[in-house]
Amino acid sequence: MRTRILIFSILVLGVLTACTPNIYIPNATNIPLPNNKNELKVGGGYSEAGYYFEGSYALDSHIVIMADGAGQYTPDTNGAFSQNIFGEIGGGYYSHIGKYGRFEFIGAYGMGNVAANQFLIPFYLGGSKSLRRYIVNNNYNRITLQGDIAFSSKYAELGLSAKLSYLNMPGVYYHKQDLDTKSYAVLDDSSLNISQNEFFFEPCYFINLGIKNVKIHLCVGWSFLIGPDVHFWDLHQLYAGGFAATGITVDLFRKDLKNSK
Repeated sequence: MRTRILIFSILVLGVLTACTPNIYIPNATNIPLPNNKNELKVGGGYSEAGYYFEGSYALDSHIVIMADGAGQYTPDTNGAFSQNIFGEIGGGYYSHIGKYGRFEFIGAYGMGNVAANQFLIPFYLGGSKSLRRYIVNNNYNRITLQGDIAFSSKYAELGLSAKLSYLNMPGVYYHKQDLDTKSYAVLDDSSLNISQNEFFFEPCYFINLGIKNVKIHLCVGWSFLIGPDVHFWDLHQLYAGGFAATGITVDLFRKDLKNSK
């Protein structure tokens, strides 16, 4: 019986910990990989960072530009909310490997905001003693370097992407309060001292399946913090870690390689 209670306690604690707000949520990786000059791709769907849109355009046979954004606002009662907003632009070089191989290198700059005012009830074996409030706000800038490689045909695209992200977070704010469950008096008040600059390595794999001009898109990856603050970020659940996205990609003006100029 005691073993069952302990297992149940651990599970509940894990769920509550997972609900603590993040200060960084990686967006779905935009992977243009055009086939030819003037090819235009637009798409959208849902991801870890909220609803997203993305687009790219091949200016010539080797230069591509791209833009994407994501966002989500979740209101709750008593003024509680969480939100994530992000947008970026970029461009780079792409080319072919034989008839079906593609690769590209892209650089991008983006800006985002993660904010939250959340209330959680910490779990105690003896009963809840307080109500915990999290107040979070992070306006950040992100610079990325990205390399992608894939197999590409009319009906399928699948491959790998690797992205190095530099995050600059001036004025990042993470505040925690423990409140009395009856009077809402503040029992404890603390803030986290978070470094303003961090690096992340964000690899993913992706699959696009469908017809020539419309495909279902799936992307799954992970965000790894690089540097001495890994334990601190993991301990306080400051970032989402894994990310995934699914949606639709519309591919316009695509030509077979033999007809590309």
